[in-house]
Amino acid sequence: MPDRHIVVALRRIATVTQDLSPDMTMRAFVLLCLVAEDEGQTVSAYAQAAGFPLQTASRILQDLSGRARPGQVSERPALLERFPNPINLREVNYRLAPAGKHLLLRMSQALPSEREIRGEAVG
Repeated sequence: MPDRHIVVALRRIATVTQDLSPDMTMRAFVLLCLVAEDEGQTVSAYAQAAGFPLQTASRILQDLSGRARPGQVSERPALLERFPNPINLREVNYRLAPAGKHLLLRMSQALPSEREIRGEAVG
């Protein structure tokens, strides 16, 4: 059984994510985190880092950037921003949008503090 504090932290993160972005999948969460770790990369770089097929990563990154698929309307706030690759204008790179930064900040605030992990009284 994993440490109780880790399980509590995971539940808190899941709750915050569900509240702020109810349709986020685990794959989308992985790509969001990869972009946060290393902004400015291409779809293929993120696909390789995640171990996802290129088409899957491209679709998810497009969704996270608030760009609607053909025939659909996107009503979600963009968690990522797309921008042209300065070296190859046929490619796009990604960085966190303000809503993505806010979501990750809220998730990080849901993590237990070191004092909570050590079992000390908080407050």
